[in-house]
Amino acid sequence: MLEWECVVVRQRVFYVLGGPLQADLEARKQSGDQPLSEFNLFAKRNDARIVSTDEVQGGDPISLRRRLGLARVITQRAADYDLLVTSGEDIGFPLTLASMLTKRPKPIWIILHGSYLQGRKFAAIAPLLRRARHVHFLCLAESLRAMMIERHGFPADRCHNAGYGIDTSFFTPGPPGHEPLIVSAGSANRDYQTLVSAAEGLGVPMRIAADSLWRPKQSPLDPGALPDFVTIGSAGNYMDLRRLYQQASVVVVPMHPAQYACGYAVIAEAMAMGRVVIATRTAAPSDLLVHDKTGYYVEPGDVTGLRGKIRVLLDEPQRALDMGALAAERMRKHFSLAAYCETIERTIGVHSVAPQVDL
Repeated sequence: MLEWECVVVRQRVFYVLGGPLQADLEARKQSGDQPLSEFNLFAKRNDARIVSTDEVQGGDPISLRRRLGLARVITQRAADYDLLVTSGEDIGFPLTLASMLTKRPKPIWIILHGSYLQGRKFAAIAPLLRRARHVHFLCLAESLRAMMIERHGFPADRCHNAGYGIDTSFFTPGPPGHEPLIVSAGSANRDYQTLVSAAEGLGVPMRIAADSLWRPKQSPLDPGALPDFVTIGSAGNYMDLRRLYQQASVVVVPMHPAQYACGYAVIAEAMAMGRVVIATRTAAPSDLLVHDKTGYYVEPGDVTGLRGKIRVLLDEPQRALDMGALAAERMRKHFSLAAYCETIERTIGVHSVAPQVDL
């Protein structure tokens, strides 16, 4: 009688970063002083090799020159892997173009933020990307997937909603501070002018965690002439940012109109900590926030609408707590790093070797 043994052939995966792998940041992650990134857990679960621009020399680690050099090196080492996962378009697009010069390109899965989908450069290479059947897109939200298909003409079977992931072991719920506090954070595409105008007259202090580069070019807000109730400055580190979220009565993520993923990290972090979030609805909203259940969306530049939502949550603190609790539960169930990795693994067809839990 013949006995059959089922053997799973594990695929060799390179997880490619569009920048350097910073030793000090990785050390802080391991010590618990900083949240893990998705590539940390994905690499552990799938025995994947993390490859960064440290592999090549010359120029800024996040320069196009460095990324093109990395794309060339990885393409030359195609015998060492079965598929590639890239952290974004910044390295995914150069890898795609380099791979198209080979006879048998390996599969490439690009985590898509949408940042490179506008402008002449993308328009020039889009026809090549559409023909690259070995390339798939792991979109951070359904809005980005729809944009790739409906606006840019990419095949639906190559565009996937992979969602988003946050370290829910680092960002955990806790009771808010004793005094009302409006909190905001982040620099990219922020519309802090609208937020400050909306909070004027509410009688509640505001803390904005952003470094000296926070001010968008299109914003007329002068950091040197802010109202007394507003404090602006870097949170310093992730431990202090986490403490700031903890103190918040409400977290607001005000943004200018955008067609790419922006504000996702702050929304996810605050929700994971059980904070109700008010965010601007852009053309590429995340799937994180459920309007009227775990937070609120407002339209870009809508001072009156934003003020109204902030006022409701300040006047009804129990509502804010209840919505925040639902937000934290949603993050744990659907947007933890483990859930995110599981979605990517299921989509690209690899099998995890590590226990399916967050670190």
